[in-house]
Amino acid sequence: VARMMAPMAAAAEKLFEMGLFDAAVAARAPAIPEELLTREFLGNRFRVYAGEKHALQASADFLIVKSGTANLETALAGTPMAVIYRTSPLTYFIGRRLVRVKHLSPVNLLCGEAVVPELIQHEATANRMASVVSDVASSPSRMEAMRRAFLGLRNQLGEKQASVEVAAIIEEMVHG
Repeated sequence: VARMMAPMAAAAEKLFEMGLFDAAVAARAPAIPEELLTREFLGNRFRVYAGEKHALQASADFLIVKSGTANLETALAGTPMAVIYRTSPLTYFIGRRLVRVKHLSPVNLLCGEAVVPELIQHEATANRMASVVSDVASSPSRMEAMRRAFLGLRNQLGEKQASVEVAAIIEEMVHG
């Protein structure tokens, strides 16, 4: 999380400058020290939110989300997003050789296509995030296509326990 805070804050600043958004909210999970977020997200257009994340996910216009559970939860809330992921170079190197999948985002894995843009490792920069968010958020047709795919995903998962269902589907994809 810490390695992504500065690029995300810088991307938000760029999006402010472009006039696409007038505020940004950083969601704080209980395990993340508040100081980490307030250090990166300073200024009157930034807010740190420590409340119920599902309410934030459902009310946002667009989110930049770290790949993983939050990515899937955001899709189930129906909110358009871009997915980012960055880890240590060694972990990335090993992971790319051990796991052969087309996408890292659980949403893209489950949909079988690139529904949400993924910015992985060296692509997860402030400039790239701002560019991708600008491209998607400025296109009503892309935003609507994303929402339709999320609805299809919600229907695919149904009323089942989503985390158990997703884990089984992804395990099948990885292990064949």
